[in-house]
Amino acid sequence: MTELTLPRDAPQASRALLLADHYSERPGYRIQRPSGLKDWFATFTNAGQGRYLWADKEYVCSRGDIVVLPQGLPQDYGTASLDKNWEHYWVHFTPKPLWLGLLLIPEARLEPFICHISDSISETRVVEDFERLLSHYRAGQRMLAEDELEDVLRIAVEQYAESLCSSADRRITTVVQYLFLHLNESINMLMLAEMVSISPSRLAHLFKEQMHQTIMQMLLELRLGYAVRLLRFTALSVSEISEEAGFQSQFYFSRRFKMRFGVAPKEYRKRLTH
Repeated sequence: MTELTLPRDAPQASRALLLADHYSERPGYRIQRPSGLKDWFATFTNAGQGRYLWADKEYVCSRGDIVVLPQGLPQDYGTASLDKNWEHYWVHFTPKPLWLGLLLIPEARLEPFICHISDSISETRVVEDFERLLSHYRAGQRMLAEDELEDVLRIAVEQYAESLCSSADRRITTVVQYLFLHLNESINMLMLAEMVSISPSRLAHLFKEQMHQTIMQMLLELRLGYAVRLLRFTALSVSEISEEAGFQSQFYFSRRFKMRFGVAPKEYRKRLTH
């Protein structure tokens, strides 16, 4: 089966979800797009193996792996095995601003977001989400399909956050997952402590001991990373990005951004386009 492709100069769709399907590709299947696309592309492998190449890196994805390629990243992917099919769900989409908080693309370089779904319950949730996504998509119910894709991204971030806390107390894992999923909301120590049923001082101590940074330091890094993705992938103004990323004021956002990256947000955006 040959995947449908979108021309690089195709106009941006007003809807977030553009194309979606479920394929079982035979050995030898390969897609190459040296200039990437204007949309984003994601796969979830549920059998066999796929192979991704970008820059000088290679990644072989297996059952439970989600791979998201951002717009503009050269694409080279296909079946990894010489004797087995690669079975995967795939979707082309244009992310909503909120989704860029979930798509953890590195700030300094354009790379895929890769996440492994490690437990059977979460894997079943992802498969069910994709099946509902395809059902809604084929019925022309785009908004419902987009809700399912958003849930997949949330599950991926939950799993990614948990992987950062592999040796941490379960209460710390819960807090980290909450930060990743609610980074643009108002967050304080008291609410987090009540969420995991310990005192704020005990939570602060445990978090620093196990994550090697404070809760507010992690939250700030997450928000700044989100702001960078908004600068790179949207046309939102700096004021809008400040608010979207959860900062209390544009002045505070710009100051912390410059402290972290060495330049103001507007200058950072200019450098991304040159």
